[in-house]
Amino acid sequence: MMMDDLFPEQAADALPAVDRASGLSRLEAFVGKAGGTYAKGRNYDLGPGRHQLVSCLSAHLRRRLITEAEVIDAVLSRHNFPAAEKFITEIYWRTYFKGWLEMRPSVWQQWLSDLDRLPRHAELEKACSGQTGIACFDAWAHELTHTGYLHNHARMWFASIWIFTLRLPWQQGAEFFMAHLRDGDPASNTLGWRWVAGLQTRGKPYAARADNIDQFTKGRFAPHGQLNEQIYAVDGPENPPASPLALPDLTPSVCDGRPYIFLLTAEDLHLDSLPLADAPACVAGLPALFGNHQLKAEKRWLRSPAVDQMDALALKDALTRAENSFAESGTEVINLDTDHSGQQALASDQLIDQTAQHLADLCQRLQVSDLVTAYLPVGFWCAHYQRLAAHPALSSARWHYVTRAYDRQAWPSATKGFYPFKSKIPAWLGRR
Repeated sequence: MMMDDLFPEQAADALPAVDRASGLSRLEAFVGKAGGTYAKGRNYDLGPGRHQLVSCLSAHLRRRLITEAEVIDAVLSRHNFPAAEKFITEIYWRTYFKGWLEMRPSVWQQWLSDLDRLPRHAELEKACSGQTGIACFDAWAHELTHTGYLHNHARMWFASIWIFTLRLPWQQGAEFFMAHLRDGDPASNTLGWRWVAGLQTRGKPYAARADNIDQFTKGRFAPHGQLNEQIYAVDGPENPPASPLALPDLTPSVCDGRPYIFLLTAEDLHLDSLPLADAPACVAGLPALFGNHQLKAEKRWLRSPAVDQMDALALKDALTRAENSFAESGTEVINLDTDHSGQQALASDQLIDQTAQHLADLCQRLQVSDLVTAYLPVGFWCAHYQRLAAHPALSSARWHYVTRAYDRQAWPSATKGFYPFKSKIPAWLGRR
């Protein structure tokens, strides 16, 4: 394929809706490009609505509306591994970050603590509103806040300019992304910003360079003379050592045949592919606000209402599919997110109290004590779930996780850098 063939004239294309059907449709449209086309074109940011050279499936993978295994299987049905290696490697980057943070949760907790202590000032607000005078940066700030999406290369450039040219704290840049990204993932977002800052791979920061931006935006932006390209890694503590993973056993019947309620979260919305031996008595969707975080200092919710609404719609999609999947088993399907529109007015403690009482009432009505959910990695959903499990109203409940074979296979290898992890991918694919 000639390079010019990568860039046919085409109308701007909307990002796919965040539901399973739209994700599968986008996957089908993209899978033919996942080989050489992706490898040659993946670094080009052609602007809002013109991201056809990348999959735009990150929001679906983030919520497991479609799973990593599904996407990889679809790609390998059309391409051999060497042809699709670049794309498959990008999927495994997300997996690596998940495993790395799962073994070092203190990095996540430190980021949250930093947000509570860092002051907010005028220069920060200028950056977030796209008023810095650096055209590319300002355009990306507007694209992010208006669409919830940025091309991966633009995310790297943006973060580098934020840290090294604007000299703003990386932690608040990660907050800005997490507030607006439709695919905002605790591990990928936090560790991605740390990587740009030179904290994740110690002493190796990422420099946004004007000629690189000019080349890979095809001349849309050329910030020559505006960027600090002579950079040094941000100071910070050494990365903590990896702690052992405490994944639950992969058992065929997690509740030993007892009836159970499955708690659905936006961390994993493909219930049909989870290792559940028996149909649940009930599937209950937890509130979308569990995917958010209330900052202690300001009592404001970190993520935008638009992102909460996206999680709410994705949860509704999964609950509708659960009704169809378990139609013959008599499974009740309930959405505990009944008043999403007003929930950002709640304090975090009120959210937990309200949800715990609803769930306790449900357990009593169904005469069920076992509560099951897909394993929750480090992040907002996990934190709220742990507080829910500790609530006095649910003291008699038994709590269970189920895990995916994909995570159990890959996460334990995220002990060092990405390249030792990457070397195992061919063997993992051969064993699936």
